Amino acid sequence: MATAPTKDPEAISIAAIDLVNSPRVRSETRGEIIEEYANRYLANEKMPPVIVFENEGEPGFLLADGRHRLEAIKSLAPRLPKPPQSVKAIKYPGGYEEALTYALLANDRNGMRRSNEDKRRCVEAALEQWPDKTQKEIAELCGVSQQMISDARAATAEAKNVKGEIQQTYKRLDNESSDDQPKPVKLATPQPTAVKPRDRTKDAPATDSMGCWVPDGVAGYLQMDPEVQKIMTSISALKGFVEKIEAMQSGSNKMWVELNIGSAKADLDRLRANFKTCKSYALCNLCQGHPETQPKAHCTQCLGKGLISEFKWHFVRPEIKKMRELQIQNQRKEKTK
Repeated sequence: MATAPTKDPEAISIAAIDLVNSPRVRSETRGEIIEEYANRYLANEKMPPVIVFENEGEPGFLLADGRHRLEAIKSLAPRLPKPPQSVKAIKYPGGYEEALTYALLANDRNGMRRSNEDKRRCVEAALEQWPDKTQKEIAELCGVSQQMISDARAATAEAKNVKGEIQQTYKRLDNESSDDQPKPVKLATPQPTAVKPRDRTKDAPATDSMGCWVPDGVAGYLQMDPEVQKIMTSISALKGFVEKIEAMQSGSNKMWVELNIGSAKADLDRLRANFKTCKSYALCNLCQGHPETQPKAHCTQCLGKGLISEFKWHFVRPEIKKMRELQIQNQRKEKTK
């Protein structure tokens, strides 16, 4: 039970920190920062405690500040005889709203310089939580200009109705014969694919993108990758539609003059990148495709999927990647026997 914030840091279980539901005010975690912090911890440098919030009567903690530090501590597991189980933290009472408020203010003040993507992520999180706050209030909370809040609100309002507007546009353009109208992009609506169990007596072992064998328990996710690709292809097609509109804006057709082309294309690029993280690229380097073997049967790297995206694989340490290469070589030798 949380009362007042602790004056001094205290050790709390890493497993008790709910990262999934904690506020995210950075556009991404940066591998080079995690590695730098990990080396500092190994050198016994004094590092600031993480900040967590605890709701009375609810299990676990929400992380408000210190995600890179926490990931750095977790990354030390293979380097130490005994993996770290706890982290120094200052606890505050409160739930998601209080944690987000602290995170936004801390994100503007801490030492790691924010990118424009980080600032946009802050604004998106704040507007989602407090849609009725004024532009000035949100701007002060996020440490950005009021113009950025105005632009984000306009983009959010447009996004809420984009599906219906696109469908209406398609119908309207289908009925128009003018040569200067771009042809509508037909977005495919992907249907979930049923996972077909493999017959181990007939089928070769399933493999990830690099050729590493994948356990049967998670191999079904590989069959779902084409569905993700369909969505990504549709997003790319919609971006092409936007680019055609861009060429029209300087002409006599004023239908699209208020469309912010740069913002639309950036949003679509970001959306496509988000969906790309759903594609299974590599066997999880932490649980090796067996998330049930991790504490509380939950792998913090693959989040229970057993496979990770190309984005996450990019930040895996070189020595782990080298071990995976040797693993694949041994599997190939075994297959040829």
